Amino acid sequence: MRLKSFHAASMTEAMRQVREALGEDAVIIASRTRRGGVEITAAAEPAPPPGPAPPAPAISPTARIERLAQALAYHGVPKRLNERLCLAAAALSGDDPVLALAGALDVAFSFQAWPERPERPILLIGPAGAGKTVTTAKLAARAVLAGGAITVITCDTMRAGGVAQLATFIDLMKQQMLQVDSADDLGAAVAAFRSRGPTFVDSFGVNPHSADEVRDLKRYIAAADMDPVLVLPASGDVAELADVATAFAGAGAKALFFTRLDASRRYGAALSAAEASGLPIAGASITPFVADGLHALNPVSLARILLRDPDEARFDSEFDEAAE
Repeated sequence: MRLKSFHAASMTEAMRQVREALGEDAVIIASRTRRGGVEITAAAEPAPPPGPAPPAPAISPTARIERLAQALAYHGVPKRLNERLCLAAAALSGDDPVLALAGALDVAFSFQAWPERPERPILLIGPAGAGKTVTTAKLAARAVLAGGAITVITCDTMRAGGVAQLATFIDLMKQQMLQVDSADDLGAAVAAFRSRGPTFVDSFGVNPHSADEVRDLKRYIAAADMDPVLVLPASGDVAELADVATAFAGAGAKALFFTRLDASRRYGAALSAAEASGLPIAGASITPFVADGLHALNPVSLARILLRDPDEARFDSEFDEAAE
């Protein structure tokens, strides 16, 4: 088997290089998001020796696209988006459905991986119960494991037990945690501790259909130079989650992070939210445990998730080689 790595600005360009170098039967082994593009490792069997050989059964383009359409329908992907992805996949040659769907996802969505220790403060925003506090703790744990100090700030002072829940996680990491009660206090805290290392801010739950609550959230977003990241569950009502994501994008969200992939089977609502809001997909959580299960999403890992057997016991295999 021949192995070769390819670097390109986009997944589509990388797959074109794969087909030109290794042929239509090449299989994607790994895909990683790199600064300025993507890196793909592909494999192909060496050419058979001369002589008669039985013809390999071919998968017709129609059958390949039908499989993709059925998989997307299982996830509850809206018909229009389903057709859009299938049309994009049909334009790519080759028999590998994962490769075809990955190329279509690369065209339809944008992806933005987070560094383990981001230079800019990250503000986690979203509706109540989306998983912001646990996601804040997971980001903090990942940054601590990567080395160095961090600061965690919570604005979620009204929810019963919210501060105590986050404090328990941060105390175990022996890191700094602050509690603020206003947008002005948040701005001052971010400015005071920014030089200490990465800063992660857990915000209060917001009803995106309440003008007063959205206005209050905007004041917190404007209080400091931060990257607001929307946290949403991976499943739910397709139209509702799209509306929620669009509302938070309008409030200032810059990226989208999905939680509870391990507790969901159908991800059509997540795709609909990403499409409707136009926000880049930053990553996903696949376990409730704070020290594990935080992954970047790229077109290949997302395609593997959408095409996986929902009854598979092990979930994280899709990320072992497809994402860092």
